Amino acid sequence: MAKRSILVVEDDPAIRRGVVDALQFAGYDVTQAGNACEGERFATQQRFDLILLDIVLPDGSGMEILSSIREQSPLQPVIVLTARGDERDRVNGLNRGADDYVVEPFSVKELLARVE
Repeated sequence: MAKRSILVVEDDPAIRRGVVDALQFAGYDVTQAGNACEGERFATQQRFDLILLDIVLPDGSGMEILSSIREQSPLQPVIVLTARGDERDRVNGLNRGADDYVVEPFSVKELLARVE
């Protein structure tokens, strides 16, 4: 059986490394992007079983990437991972098409439960 593929778009190297390590340890095939440009390129040119997407990126908005993903692949599963946790941000992310919205800090157990 093929490994499930996940794209992680996260600019913070420590968070990205922790997420990637946890997912790889759990048996996922992980592609990583550290900025919006790279993340959007991967998200719109390749097929992933799941995309984990930060909203606040140094060179663009994760919400813009989410909109691009939804235009091309309306059924693509996307989970937002972000430090922006107030209700307005969470509701906006879900209304813009995120399948789930996880606020940092989060535990590896919580992340894996949401991914699975």
